Amino acid sequence: MVTNIQRIYLYALAIVVILVVFGIWFNISDRAKLSDVRLLSDVRKLSYSLERYKQEFSRYPIGERVDLRTDIVLSENGFSRGTRVFYSGRMRSHRAVTYQSDEKTYTIIFTLRQRWPDQGLEGTKCTVTQFYRLTCT
Repeated sequence: MVTNIQRIYLYALAIVVILVVFGIWFNISDRAKLSDVRLLSDVRKLSYSLERYKQEFSRYPIGERVDLRTDIVLSENGFSRGTRVFYSGRMRSHRAVTYQSDEKTYTIIFTLRQRWPDQGLEGTKCTVTQFYRLTCT
């Protein structure tokens, strides 16, 4: 038979376990949101740098499936070191982030961890094209 004191301890333990589980769940959710915000910010910085590059050279740098998760440098020589750096860095993502261009237009392809319907991002598979046109399906 369970005494009243033991019953109170069991209820308290159950409440503590529930709070810990919710705490872990909220922490994971917040980390996914932070990861998405960082990735979107990094992609926007690169996109703006590509637009500055095009203003100066009247074309986008050529690239076929450039992995943006590695350290890259966008300079007057395209995606290689040079004297004038437009962008330097890498995308912080566990999923593929790639750049493709044929000089006339470019596409950055990446995947978010969750949907953002309040911001108009209905899906997690996203692309950014020239003039920072972001679409997620």
